[in-house]
Amino acid sequence: MFARKRKRSGRLAVKLVTAVLAALLWFGQAAYAAGMFVQNGSGGQGGYQTGGYETGSPQPAAYNWARESTSALPEKFDLNYMIKFPDLKPNEGVTHFAFGSDGTVYFTAGGKLIVIPQGKPAYLMVVEGDDPLLSSPVVGADGTLYIGSRGKVLAIDTAELLATKSLESALKWTFAAGSSTELFVQPIALGGDGTVYAAGDVGSLYAINPANGMQKWKFSSDDAFPLLTPVIAENGYLFVVEDLTTQAKLYIVDANGNNAGSRLLGNPANVPAISAGGAQGILWVPQGDGSLFSVDIEQFIADPTVTGAVYANAEGEALSSPLIGPDGTIYVSSAESLFAFDPSDDTSFEGNL
Repeated sequence: MFARKRKRSGRLAVKLVTAVLAALLWFGQAAYAAGMFVQNGSGGQGGYQTGGYETGSPQPAAYNWARESTSALPEKFDLNYMIKFPDLKPNEGVTHFAFGSDGTVYFTAGGKLIVIPQGKPAYLMVVEGDDPLLSSPVVGADGTLYIGSRGKVLAIDTAELLATKSLESALKWTFAAGSSTELFVQPIALGGDGTVYAAGDVGSLYAINPANGMQKWKFSSDDAFPLLTPVIAENGYLFVVEDLTTQAKLYIVDANGNNAGSRLLGNPANVPAISAGGAQGILWVPQGDGSLFSVDIEQFIADPTVTGAVYANAEGEALSSPLIGPDGTIYVSSAESLFAFDPSDDTSFEGNL
């Protein structure tokens, strides 16, 4: 059960949702409808609107909001198979999935890129690089695949990869960070103009030119702790969480990479999401104590200390990154529960799953 800790207009009604929907929060969705949330909408920036990519591109689910995949899965896409990885170590889990326009599935496991061409496991490919491939893959608007590694970010031509089965042949460019030991384990975020944003584990956020892999700018946090994948507002501002282990710091970064303010959160936090509301949207930050911090983006940029609102989960368990439905419903899960609420009404969260 959720309850408001500070008053804010918003009715949060928990709905019973199947385990399939719970899985979608973590692994993506099987089909998408036109008109859903697009992280970077028309005008090359972002916001709750269609445009920028195809109108049928996925809404934010787990890290799909960062993927900016332009494609919906085919109606008869076959997901009825299981792939086992017996050689994986405990810390080498399978990452989130990305989908190509032809239904090809991409993910990483044990430092390798796993490719299932057109969703057909009989043609499964295992691709290795010089260094471990660490992050969840991200598919750009032109089909380029972006993956973080040790000290670098790779841009891969998926058509060439499927044709040659060679990472070396398909590599479009490699971005090298200042340190060869910096790890890029967070999924890449893509701006509406194609800019590649890579968050490192020593407090650095890089903006990379998608055409040639050259650095546009670099943002450095105050504490040099790992950064999570940023989210991008309509005005080009980025919001990025720094993981301070027992708490987190939420940074505001302008379109030129400047630190425009920050706010210390009393708990660890997950990747935020942006929903419709106000002039630039509403930022939702899931926290490790089971609460959601919500704030108007325009007000937050003007004053990072603005009160906003905090919705508390009685279970007190860490929350996933939110999913925004096409009707504005916000979905968020804990370890055992999935909550859905409508922020437009004025009651507290009711019930739990």
